[in-house]
Amino acid sequence: MKDVSTVPLIIQSAENLGSCLNSALKAGGNVASKTYGSGPQQQGQNLVKSSMEIMDVTGNAVLALKVPDEEPTSINTRDLTMTLGRFAPAKVAGLIVSGADGKLVLPSDDEVLQSITHGTRFVDAQV
Repeated sequence: MKDVSTVPLIIQSAENLGSCLNSALKAGGNVASKTYGSGPQQQGQNLVKSSMEIMDVTGNAVLALKVPDEEPTSINTRDLTMTLGRFAPAKVAGLIVSGADGKLVLPSDDEVLQSITHGTRFVDAQV
C-alpha cells in the first residue's frame, strides 16, 4: 500500500496553508498585543485562535493518512514547522518527536502511559 502522506501535493498544500496561517498568526498577535482598544484586540485574538484551530485541523487531516509508526511528516514554511506522527500505544514510552526548535518528550514510565492509552489504536503527536 502506498504511503499517501508522502504524496507531494498533500504536503505542498499543507505547507501553503501553513504559510498563510503563519502570516495570520503574526498579524493577529501584533494586533492583539497593541492598545488599540478592546475591539481590535479581540479581533486579533480571534484571528490567532482561528488560525490555531485551522492548523490543528490541517494536522489532523495529514495524520488521518498515516498508519502507526510511519516516519513523522514535517510541514515546513519559512517561519513555521509542524511535525506530525502517529504511533502505536505500545511504543510511546520515552518517545521523542522533534521538529525545528521544538520537541515532544513523553515519559519513559510505560505503566503510566499504558494506563492512559489503554484501548486506543494509536497516539497522535503534533509538534
